Amino acid sequence: MDHYYYTPTALFYGEGCVAEKLRCACSRAKKAFVLTTRFVDGLRNYALEDILAALSKMGLNSFVYEDSEENPTVESIVRVARIVLASGADYIIAIGGGSALDTAKAANVLLRYPDKLDSPYELFYGGKVNHNTVDSGLLPMCAVPTTSGSGSEVMGFAILTRADTHTKLRMNQLSYFKYAFLDPNYIRESPQWLLDAGAMDSLSHGIEGLLNRNTGPITSVWNHYGFSLFASFKDNLLSTHLTNEDFNNMQLAGSLQGMGQMHSTTTIPHGLGYSLTHFKGVTHGIANAVTTFLFNILFLRYWGEEGVAAITIVMYFQFVLTAVFFGFSMGVAPVVSYKYGAQDLPQLRGIFRCCLVFVAVCSLGAYVLSRMSIGLCLEAFTQAESAVYAITMEGFPLYAGSFLLMGVSIFASSLFTAFSDGLVSALISFARTFLFLVGMLLVLPQLLGKPGIWLAVPAAECLGLAVSVGFLLWGRRKYGYAPVRKPKTA
Repeated sequence: MDHYYYTPTALFYGEGCVAEKLRCACSRAKKAFVLTTRFVDGLRNYALEDILAALSKMGLNSFVYEDSEENPTVESIVRVARIVLASGADYIIAIGGGSALDTAKAANVLLRYPDKLDSPYELFYGGKVNHNTVDSGLLPMCAVPTTSGSGSEVMGFAILTRADTHTKLRMNQLSYFKYAFLDPNYIRESPQWLLDAGAMDSLSHGIEGLLNRNTGPITSVWNHYGFSLFASFKDNLLSTHLTNEDFNNMQLAGSLQGMGQMHSTTTIPHGLGYSLTHFKGVTHGIANAVTTFLFNILFLRYWGEEGVAAITIVMYFQFVLTAVFFGFSMGVAPVVSYKYGAQDLPQLRGIFRCCLVFVAVCSLGAYVLSRMSIGLCLEAFTQAESAVYAITMEGFPLYAGSFLLMGVSIFASSLFTAFSDGLVSALISFARTFLFLVGMLLVLPQLLGKPGIWLAVPAAECLGLAVSVGFLLWGRRKYGYAPVRKPKTA
């Protein structure tokens, strides 16, 4: 297998690196756009202070924007891009955690295509990445991370929240920082929970990167050295007595694991972690830690690295089949909203009945299609004689039962979103994609062994179906999409 490595970000590392090296990074700039976020717990933004002092010493004009949001939405990216345009800046300096850095990268992509400001979804999620033109037309940028673990300072991708679908997705464009400044002073006064989250995020990046089928010899070196750095500070992190060297190692480990993940990409746990972050506001690093350890440890324990590869292939297969349910549910939602808003209950009830029939037919079709085509699809990833093939074929008949169950839950979540009932929609999604799944992964392998791991997803979907049906029965009285039988009187 051929491997491709591209790491254009120059790293300045150590205390005082901003004051010493910022002039090198901004030597050709005329005006800097400084993007940052309001710090948690009232912490001082020492990085911003140092940046502004260095820019002033250089005689370089700047525009400061301090309202970068956590888990940035596509809409917030558009807003930032318009502000950068209005400021007249020709250089971007991003200060903060992964969200602030991702905001800068995504806004820079929009600045490269200003005609897409009114259609950002097409730009971010349409087409494929062109690796040969990743740097052309972009404003030069530098990153000053104030958290450790995201690795965003060395990654070309940005993770954005789609408010319309309640999902976090990676944009299909590359935007790298020219420089990144790793000064341990900027994380030294972080609250303990933020340091813990950063360390777990970095560790999950390394585990997923090392076990990913796309890993290569160079990424493995980055991952292993990142692990050794983690081992050097983990005891002090647990005891909350971190040294200066520990803070240095935390930042460097985060960048190394980020470089590895940029090339090998993520696996299943990251996708689940995004759901937990989006719906429950759990810090991304903690969310990743939970899902990463559950999935990877279980499959490593029972099948080794081949097991991780097997479940990864199955999940890719699942994404294709579930796209039908997500696409249909999102497509019918505006119609449901319109009929409900107009109080056209006969039409609303007719649409609801048709939707249930469609979901039922597609669920059965997805199950049958998956059972018939799994062998052929597997051969596109691995040989029929391989251990990965054998593991998948053994467990997939159990896993496939989830396709019969998930359609109703996906539709129900979208239905309540159409009614502007975000709480119920979030509860259904959170219960199905995280709460029940984690519970089943913890319980079923203890009871059933290997089959329990494959049955965890169907069992979680079964519980999710029960919750969805319960909310659907409850909601018919409130929203009128189905008639409610009146009790008979004596």
